[in-house]
Amino acid sequence: MLLCDYSAAAEYASTARAAYRAIGDRRAEARVEMILGAVARERAQYEASAAHLDKAAGIYVECGDELGEARAVQLRGFTAWLAGDFDRAELRLRACRRWFERLGDAEAAASALMNLGAVALYRGDTDRATSLLDAALERYAALGFPEGVGWAHNLRGLVELRTGRADRAEEHLALSLATHRKVGDRWRTASVLEALAEVHRRDDPTRAAQLLADAGRIRDEIGAPIPACERPDTEATAAALRAALGDGTPLPARALIPPV
Repeated sequence: MLLCDYSAAAEYASTARAAYRAIGDRRAEARVEMILGAVARERAQYEASAAHLDKAAGIYVECGDELGEARAVQLRGFTAWLAGDFDRAELRLRACRRWFERLGDAEAAASALMNLGAVALYRGDTDRATSLLDAALERYAALGFPEGVGWAHNLRGLVELRTGRADRAEEHLALSLATHRKVGDRWRTASVLEALAEVHRRDDPTRAAQLLADAGRIRDEIGAPIPACERPDTEATAAALRAALGDGTPLPARALIPPV
């Protein structure tokens, strides 16, 4: 799943789930439901993702595993903001932030800050987004968690874009891109390339078009469309580039269409 081989991940996880059910290992079954939820999330199948995560949370409740339940609820909030449901996401994530601080899960607490920062970003509250994301970035760096560092730089770059600071946006996005490539996360690599295309759509539209086309090829390869919350910005970039360069520009039309 982390290497974005979603078909294999889903097959292995489904096989594991059946085996864990057969031996009655409910906690392990819940962990597999969370993997299946993550696969569906990255494929932009948000309802399916929510169903897997809700099932995982329910199993953790049955097992009396409060931390497992909290992690499942947080991933549900993550799925919600990617889908553009920011109200529901914030309700879950605020609760999870308090939950993780009480339970002492430092990595999950950092993720709660990052996810709340993403919600603030997409709601247009750039000051709050900056504060939350900087706090998350500091915690991730202290923990030595590269995936989190990459995500936080990605979102900080988007904040800078929205406040008109393209140079600073590019700095964050370049750091994010290097991190995602190092850990092999092609899903996030594609999103960062699309954000970099937005950075350069005015000063270097040819380069921006190439970045967008590269992202589209990655999305076609892994079968992961643009997340719902990112789609308006990427579509606006693509439209601006078509206007600037003409209809022959190699833009990722298929990447804009989510799977059925």
